Amino acid sequence: MAVNIQLRNGTSAQWTSVNPTLMIGELGVETDTSQFKIGNGVLAWNALPYATSSNAYSSSVSITAQTASFLTTTNNYTVSNLIVSGSLIYPRISSSIQSSVLTIDETGSVKKRTYINVITKSVGFNLTSSEEGYYIRYTGASDANVTILSSSVHAMDVNSVFTVMQAGAGIITVTGSAATIVVNGSNKTAGQYKALQIVKVDTDTFDIIGGVV
Repeated sequence: MAVNIQLRNGTSAQWTSVNPTLMIGELGVETDTSQFKIGNGVLAWNALPYATSSNAYSSSVSITAQTASFLTTTNNYTVSNLIVSGSLIYPRISSSIQSSVLTIDETGSVKKRTYINVITKSVGFNLTSSEEGYYIRYTGASDANVTILSSSVHAMDVNSVFTVMQAGAGIITVTGSAATIVVNGSNKTAGQYKALQIVKVDTDTFDIIGGVV
């Protein structure tokens, strides 16, 4: 004769409303979410974490195609069991320059795509920390200067990186605003659709990659 085993079950709302304390090792299943908890004989349902294959008492967070605003520069969160329906979009931890999209396919594999933000300039400009990490497209028809300010005027972190693309006809020339600024490497773009990468390597010292002249 067949034997049917039925676990203690109910909808998520029902479990929350009743809020029972499961016995040690007792399973409780949410029929509408397919999630379950394993009792420890102490914590009531609402305080008991959802079970996972790796850690029966780790926490679970369910996010449905929304911006994860909790991942910011001022908050640090650890999520042990992330259930994603659709795509999870979150900002770069160190700044808001880049954004990433996490997707989970049907096999459970997590894939990450990172995007860098693009800004457009049509006239010459001073290089500041607000452009650090950005992809800067210069679209002007006339030649223009990208001016590096001295650290005494505008402080930027060492190891800051800037990418400047000549998208228009105007040639880009990188210059320093003071004689104390050292620019190593060729400081002009080679023509339209050519780019320079500017790296701050010391207090007032910058290396340029990809230039000519």
